[in-house]
Amino acid sequence: MLALRARPAEGTLERLARRIVAADLGMVVDRHDDGSASGQVDALIQAPDGPIPLEVVGDYDSAHLAMWKRLERIQHRLRVDGTAQGWIVWLRSSARINRIERELPGMLAEYEWPTDPFEQDELTPAMVRLGIVGLQPFDDPGVIRLQPEGWNSWDDPIGFVPWVERVLDRAPDVARKLRSFDDDAGQAFIWATAGSPWSVNSMLRQDDDEPALPEHQPTLPHGVSEVWIACTLTRRGCLQWSPERGWRRTGWITREESDLTVL
Repeated sequence: MLALRARPAEGTLERLARRIVAADLGMVVDRHDDGSASGQVDALIQAPDGPIPLEVVGDYDSAHLAMWKRLERIQHRLRVDGTAQGWIVWLRSSARINRIERELPGMLAEYEWPTDPFEQDELTPAMVRLGIVGLQPFDDPGVIRLQPEGWNSWDDPIGFVPWVERVLDRAPDVARKLRSFDDDAGQAFIWATAGSPWSVNSMLRQDDDEPALPEHQPTLPHGVSEVWIACTLTRRGCLQWSPERGWRRTGWITREESDLTVL
C-alpha cells in the first residue's frame, strides 16, 4: 500500500497573497496546491461564476530565493530571553542558518547598539564572519527577526510596467500553471523585494497623500488576465491591474515587518 505524501507547508508570501486578495475582493481565496501533482496553482479565488486560479511569484535572484526559503523554515525568527532586546538582522545569502541559530543570540546579548548614528552601520568582525550585513534594534523583546539582504536594486533602471512583464517572462511556469486550470482567466501575484528596481519600490510607496499610478497597461502572457503587485518592504501598498478597471490601489499596506511573518 502506498503511503500518502504529507501536504507541503504553505509559504508565508503565498499565504499573505491569499489574505490580501481575499480582503480586497471580499471573496474566499483557498489554498489549492496540495503537492499531490506537479503544476498546481497556488490558490483559487472563489468567485460567484466559478473559481479563478491565482499563482504567486517573487522577484528574486536564485541566491536570495534560496535564503528566503531557509529562513521560512524557522519562521524568519529566533526566540531568546523574553526580556532581551529585539533585533532585525539582515543576512548575506551565503550565511549558514545553523551557525546563525547557534551563535547569533549570544553575540547580540553582548552587543551594545551605538548611540552615535554614524557608527550604527558598523558591524563587528565576528558579525561579518557570521554573514550579517546589517542590523537594528526592534521593539519586540525576546525576538530576533531575520531577513535576507537585498540585491542590485540601483543597477536596474527598468520602469514599473516593463518590470512586471519581465518578472512574468522570467517565470513562464506562472502562465503555464494558470492556463492548465483556466485558459483565459488566471491571475498572477508578484512580490517585489528590497532588491527590486527603484522604480518599482517607489511606485509602491504609500507615503504620499495621492500616490501615482502606472501610466501604461502591461502586456501579459497568455493565461494571465490580471496581476497584483505588493512588496516585502514596509510602507508599501499593493497595486492591481485588470482589463476592466486598469491600475488601482488596494487597501493593503505592509506597515511592519511582522505583517510578513505573523499571519
